[in-house]
Amino acid sequence: MGVIGLGGLGYIGARTAILKGAEVYAAEVNPATRELAAEIGLTGVAESITEFADGNLELIVDYAGFGTTTAEALETLGEFGTLVQVGMGRLEATISTGAIILKQLRVLGSKSGTKQDLEELYDLMRSGDLNPPLNSITPDRIPQGLESLRKGGVVGRIIALYEQ
Repeated sequence: MGVIGLGGLGYIGARTAILKGAEVYAAEVNPATRELAAEIGLTGVAESITEFADGNLELIVDYAGFGTTTAEALETLGEFGTLVQVGMGRLEATISTGAIILKQLRVLGSKSGTKQDLEELYDLMRSGDLNPPLNSITPDRIPQGLESLRKGGVVGRIIALYEQ
């Protein structure tokens, strides 16, 4: 399978798929985040998912959703493959309907998992098998944290910790 975007959700999705036995290839534009490939257990990582076009990928989950990533996912999928669109970096994309038709692709959208999915994620985190990068900040640093996210300068998730 392929994963586009190794931010907070993409990291969790890729690592969980690996823990469940999948061979995972990932696309990530941030070089610092690409360095997490061994930690995650990726089979391959590149700047674009198109680098794995010869891999006959059955599934690609686009956690970035920048339009171009969506189009590249459709071009990269193998015959009868499925694209799951999660990311909403841009809310519009120009895609090749030729790829959808000729390769008989499926396109699905997803905005969340099930309660069982979350329970399984928490179990993986408790076991220590899933440890996504977390960046703790204080509430007064939220504007700077959001700016870092916009610029693509965050590896993992940012969490604002409030004192009790």
